[in-house]
Amino acid sequence: MKEPPIPLTAISEAQRAQATERFTIIRSALEDGVTQTQVASTHNISVSTVRRWVKRYREKGLAGLADAKARSDKGRIGGRRVDLYLRCQPLLNNLTCCC
Repeated sequence: MKEPPIPLTAISEAQRAQATERFTIIRSALEDGVTQTQVASTHNISVSTVRRWVKRYREKGLAGLADAKARSDKGRIGGRRVDLYLRCQPLLNNLTCCC
C-alpha cells in the first residue's frame, strides 16, 4: 500500500537538499531505464542503497529520500541497563565464588 507523499514543507532545508541530491542520483534509473546496478556503480554507492532510495521515492515522493531526524539518544547505550549495571557493580565485586 502506497503512503501519501510527505510534503516538502515538512522537512528542513538540509533534508530537502539531501533529497534533491539523492533524486539526481536515482533519476536515470527512474526515467531513463538505466539499471540500479549501473547507477550504483556510476556513483560509487551500494546497489542496496539505490534500491532503498528508489523504493522510498516511489512510496513517499521526493521528501522520502531525506533521512529522518537523528535520534537524540543515538550513540548512547540503553540508559536503564547502564544505570542498573553501575548501581549493581559494587555488589557484584563483593561476591565470592563458592565453588
